[in-house]
Amino acid sequence: MASSPEAVTCVRHPQQQTLLRCGKCADPICPRCLIYTPVGVRCPKCVTYERNPIHEVNALTLVKGVGAGTGAAMAGGALWAVVSGVFYLVLITIALGVGLGYVVGLAVSRSTNRKQARPLQFLAGGCAVLAFLVALFVSPQIGSPLWTALQSPLGLFALVLGVVAAVSAVR
Repeated sequence: MASSPEAVTCVRHPQQQTLLRCGKCADPICPRCLIYTPVGVRCPKCVTYERNPIHEVNALTLVKGVGAGTGAAMAGGALWAVVSGVFYLVLITIALGVGLGYVVGLAVSRSTNRKQARPLQFLAGGCAVLAFLVALFVSPQIGSPLWTALQSPLGLFALVLGVVAAVSAVR
């Protein structure tokens, strides 16, 4: 006849009796101590938490992202102003804003080795706003249709969509 396992006390909580053991070190653990892992239950000392390196950003990575994002924003904003000034249509202005936001976000993402940290998302959104400002100041003259369009609610709509596209390209 098989005997039932003997209850022991938890390593961390001596007043708690348990039948559970850590899957790695076999120390007795109570339900308050156990941590579920993909390979079974473990005690807190056997569980190692490692952050995913794709979410870690150091200063050098951030500098690379700033350089690439600023360069893409400056060039893209100037191109947005010239193309929208020559071929002025509201839909073209909005489409260029979204496309430019995506390109700026993609430049930030690729220059940082496709990292997905929140600071890089803020950086991409800020660079999309920079591209919008460059387009405003590069437009041929103050009274041009592009200047008027970018200051209108549709221009702000294009800016918002561009920021969303830039942030989503970094995610």
